[in-house]
Amino acid sequence: MTIMPGIQKHLLQLAVLPTGLLGFVLAAYFTHARIADLEQHFTARGDLIVRQLALASASPMALGERAVLQNLANSFAKEDDIIKVDIFDNKGETVATQSNASETLFRQKDDCILQSANIHPPTSVSGNERLGSVSLVLSKGDTLR
Repeated sequence: MTIMPGIQKHLLQLAVLPTGLLGFVLAAYFTHARIADLEQHFTARGDLIVRQLALASASPMALGERAVLQNLANSFAKEDDIIKVDIFDNKGETVATQSNASETLFRQKDDCILQSANIHPPTSVSGNERLGSVSLVLSKGDTLR
């Protein structure tokens, strides 16, 4: 008994089509999950860096040492994924700033992330006092490649 070519074609479609569709759906899901993990990691890294910068800036800000604050901004901006570092006083005026000239800034809105934190005095227990703030812009360019 011979199987007609039309039946073979339909049997092959019934076997391959669901398998291919399942493979496509799984690939899309795992790709999306991995990108979400990278985004979460990137945001957490930025948060840790900005908090570290705020803690390091507290004493120099309290003592008014602008040169030390500028050195901090310079050293933090040396990281490959940091585009810009800004340190502000409690009035919002820029005390120190540094841009990473090796990056072309803000190619796309989604390519960068802005993180900021307040600077509190080193001896502040209440946390209500504010000496200023720090902000930095991170690039996702190297992270997502």
